[in-house]
Amino acid sequence: MKYLITKNGNTGVVWLLDDNPANIKSIFNSFFHHGAVGRETKLVWPNGAESGGVAYFWCDGEDWKDKIVEAYSKMSLYKYVNSKLDIDSEELNTILKYYNISEADYDESLCDKYKAFFDKKAEKWFEEIRDESRNFGFGLEEKYCGEYHCNKSVLGMLLRFERLRRDLSPHDYVN
Repeated sequence: MKYLITKNGNTGVVWLLDDNPANIKSIFNSFFHHGAVGRETKLVWPNGAESGGVAYFWCDGEDWKDKIVEAYSKMSLYKYVNSKLDIDSEELNTILKYYNISEADYDESLCDKYKAFFDKKAEKWFEEIRDESRNFGFGLEEKYCGEYHCNKSVLGMLLRFERLRRDLSPHDYVN
């Protein structure tokens, strides 16, 4: 999964690039379930219905960046914790008996233990995406076309959007 973020004042566009549309839908659903977007937010497939390896969604409000970062942190944290819980049931029961806790309590304690680490990783993730998104038009489109099996018109649209955002006057664009 590749992410790109285009920011324009109190609005952001999160681009999801992957050669598997199911992965894109799964990540979008995770952003929804972790509070980054609401029910009214639509996943847009520029190539048409769930095709082309590229989709995007809009985020609004002054706190959209915080919501995206928090949701990404939770997605990463829960994936990690679930991998820790994906062990032989006897081993898990031994751990639960040793600590005299339920699986839900153990899950919660792991989340608490690793939360600060994943929050920091999510902040870094967002800043790295913003840095790469700023440079998206400089030869990367060919790489992404091949890697994500999307047609050039979709990436062309993405690039035009990025150029348009850069061409807005300072009155239209708030950094």
